[in-house]
Amino acid sequence: MLDKFENIIKIWSDWFNWIALIALVAMVGVVSIDIVGAKIFNAPLSGAVELVSFLGVVIASFSASRTYNIGRHIRVDFIVSRFTVKVQNVLACIVSALSIFLFIMLIWRTFIYGKDIQEAGEVSLTLNFPYTPFIYGLAIAMIPLFLLLLGEFIRSLIEVTKK
Repeated sequence: MLDKFENIIKIWSDWFNWIALIALVAMVGVVSIDIVGAKIFNAPLSGAVELVSFLGVVIASFSASRTYNIGRHIRVDFIVSRFTVKVQNVLACIVSALSIFLFIMLIWRTFIYGKDIQEAGEVSLTLNFPYTPFIYGLAIAMIPLFLLLLGEFIRSLIEVTKK
């Protein structure tokens, strides 16, 4: 059952990674158009900095779960690896629980922040583009990472309770 859950989350992460890839291609396009416009035609792309910033949020947030899933996040385990397997499992359980708590708080508070920004009607300075799609996108992009951490916590809890 847990494997099926993790496979669904991995597929979800892969889809989100495609969104990040599309945003990366768009960012390269915006930067290229801005450079060519500024250097050759003396007409830089208006709002390029804002677009690159928005796309950076999309890239970082939507690629996070896939990056975690394939083990590309930084882990410091040179000290933990010296402990017994039982202690390693207990520490993995504690770290997963703390990570789950962190992501619950991040998702919750990001949705609240998005609602506040939406009610205030805030938009970017140059393009007058609303911030809220990116804020809500950030919150939604954290959900698969939270679920991966939850699966990791359940697996480590199972290992701790084994005899």
